[in-house]
Amino acid sequence: MDKPTLLFADSSTVYFVLMLFSWEGRWELKEKVAFLIPEDRDDWFYKATVDLLNKYGTKPDILAIGKGPGSFTGLKVGFAFMRTWALLSNTPLFPLSSLWFWYHVFCAQEKEPLLVRTNRSLYLGQQQDRYLGAKPLAEWGKEFSKAFVFGSAWRGHSRFPIDYKDFPNFEEVHLTIEKLIPPPLPSLHEILDNKEKYHWSLALPHYGFELSYLAKERKMVFHHEREKK
Repeated sequence: MDKPTLLFADSSTVYFVLMLFSWEGRWELKEKVAFLIPEDRDDWFYKATVDLLNKYGTKPDILAIGKGPGSFTGLKVGFAFMRTWALLSNTPLFPLSSLWFWYHVFCAQEKEPLLVRTNRSLYLGQQQDRYLGAKPLAEWGKEFSKAFVFGSAWRGHSRFPIDYKDFPNFEEVHLTIEKLIPPPLPSLHEILDNKEKYHWSLALPHYGFELSYLAKERKMVFHHEREKK
């Protein structure tokens, strides 16, 4: 019997992260993928996922996704793909906080807050398991003497670089494939014993509209319909 597998994806920043795990009494990482989300194509989520699963000849028994907060476009693509997959295959899909995931990548050993840049002036804060809110960097500077800043999480970061002269103890962190440490996922039994809790429909944020997609010739076309009030 094949060992159960879990596929985790996050598209809440300008980076797409994909991790494949197998159950060995605990979740063991088999492979991880990370790349800058391209702006000139719309099949990046589909292609990266299919290529990874074909490499191992497997279909995941469990799906997990970073639910944000973060890039609206990236989350829209990720949720549409994973939601449809979970629904059609009756596969449990459970959500993880994207900020919690990135905190684990950059700061789990440091215990200092992580600030993730979302636009020119706004930064989302996370410290351990606690979401701290969204503020300009200057406001965070009044609250914390030391922090880590994931500035390149926002696509416009190069046009509006961070000036650290007023924040000498703030350290900018950058994503590398080596830094992608697997998050501490719930055990296989915790997930399967709470399948209703992790049902695909409960894994989605309420953005006020429905998402759907059409997969054709390895391309996806997205559209949305506003909820009728």
